[in-house]
Amino acid sequence: MKQTMKRLAASALAAVMTLGLSATAFAAGNGGDRTLTVTGDTLDNKNVYAVQMFDARVTGTKDDYTFDSYVLADEDWLTFFTTETRSGGVGLTDQNGDSKVDGEDARLYVESLRGQTLADFAHLAQKWVRSHSSNFAVLTATASNDKAIFTELKAGYYLVYPEGGSTGTSNRNTDAMLVNVPRDSDAEWHIKSTFPTVDKKVDTGSGNADNGSAQVGDIVTFTLTSKVPDMTDYATFYFAFKDTLSNGLVIVDSNGATVQDGNSITIDNLTVTIGGKTVATGYTVSLNSNVLKIEFTDLKTATLAEGSITTDAEIVVTYKAMITEDAVVGTPATNTVEVEYSNDPSTSGHGTSTPDETDVYTYEIDVNKWATDAGGMTGNLAGAKFVLSTNATLTNGESDTSVIKLVGSGNNYRVAKPGEGGAVTFFTTTATSDITISGLGEGTYYLHEIEAPTGYNQLKAPIQIVITMTNTPNPGDATITVNGEPATGDDGTVVDVENKKGIELPETGSIGTIGLTVAGVAIVLFGIFAPHKKKKAQ
Repeated sequence: MKQTMKRLAASALAAVMTLGLSATAFAAGNGGDRTLTVTGDTLDNKNVYAVQMFDARVTGTKDDYTFDSYVLADEDWLTFFTTETRSGGVGLTDQNGDSKVDGEDARLYVESLRGQTLADFAHLAQKWVRSHSSNFAVLTATASNDKAIFTELKAGYYLVYPEGGSTGTSNRNTDAMLVNVPRDSDAEWHIKSTFPTVDKKVDTGSGNADNGSAQVGDIVTFTLTSKVPDMTDYATFYFAFKDTLSNGLVIVDSNGATVQDGNSITIDNLTVTIGGKTVATGYTVSLNSNVLKIEFTDLKTATLAEGSITTDAEIVVTYKAMITEDAVVGTPATNTVEVEYSNDPSTSGHGTSTPDETDVYTYEIDVNKWATDAGGMTGNLAGAKFVLSTNATLTNGESDTSVIKLVGSGNNYRVAKPGEGGAVTFFTTTATSDITISGLGEGTYYLHEIEAPTGYNQLKAPIQIVITMTNTPNPGDATITVNGEPATGDDGTVVDVENKKGIELPETGSIGTIGLTVAGVAIVLFGIFAPHKKKKAQ
């Protein structure tokens, strides 16, 4: 009994020591003094793994060195070399005629590989390590700025590979590398794997772009684009778009109605295509707390069901959203998307792409109604009634279909959403400050004065206001012109509107009228008598 307990205790202690050593190796390399730097496109925030296959002796100087005396770093590698190919191994046979297969045979075999054969071997070794990772001291480095750095490495021959999920047919079998890490100089290698990315565009009426401008109540179209990754090594492949909408955006159906939260919902104007083919099944759509998710639990099955869809084929999702009253001037309604995907054929692990973002901006104007006798341009003239329209003429006055409905009171209004309660078709100026109208988009507007204050003349023509999105010097920047001239104010949003005092016309029977009459009679009499006087003189 005592002997059994001793054995158990010894086994437990050995296990603890093994875990401790593994943890140390994982964190700080494998006890050497060299550095390996791995770079790659779209490698940022991705994990890169390194496993030593052979120990090596390096001779020579820093600038002129050679590798020799390669020794297999781990007996588990010999298992990989000797296992039959149908079971994922190399199926190595005796290479040097000594009637046995050992580490020397493994070295001779690798030494004979070149070109694509070597690349295929690296890919096979990667698959083996992924499936037997608990048997190897796998080092991990997380990339920053597309660069992963391994430190404290021994000199030797290393298998290096990134987390899974690579795309691009040209990258097949090139996302695993075999590199010599020297003793007297650092090594830097560029890995060719390209990870899934996503591109997001918004169409506010002028075509797809990274950002745009829209009016509150407008419906815009978002397009998400990714590509089919290389799924060769996977039995199943998880792939999902995760799209987060900020305040100021709500997803709507084809009738303009807000889509309610739920799992496995149907949105009638959301479309999914793969390789240009419309896909109706194989994925689910959910919306929860402004997060839209289009999820393929197995993209591999979905693409096979559609026929000849290959790696690199575009996956495109489109849907529509409305700009709401929560859109804030100066702060865009932001929409951020990323893709989540399988990144390890041997586990259920997932990776995520670098997020991509689109922004939709809204703008405002400040209507400054003034008159000379009401404080000038720094004052405010009350009682002027205006409507804001998208047309230069109003066929039906304030009931015209081109009139923009507003919500608000006093000195602050915003564009109303379709069907929003409490909306008005006009606003009236006050004597306290300018009238601010927010929620406007890029485009041409017309400010019509439909009623002037008492004692002032009504404007004969509408005022044209043009909002142009420039994106310079900052994204979302815009210019505003008023009848072709720049808007005033510190921020270029003030629309100055002058009303002039009306001139009182004379009345019948008034002193002014009598005076005019007397003067007229005098002129007539002068015309009659003047010729007679001239004739008499002659």
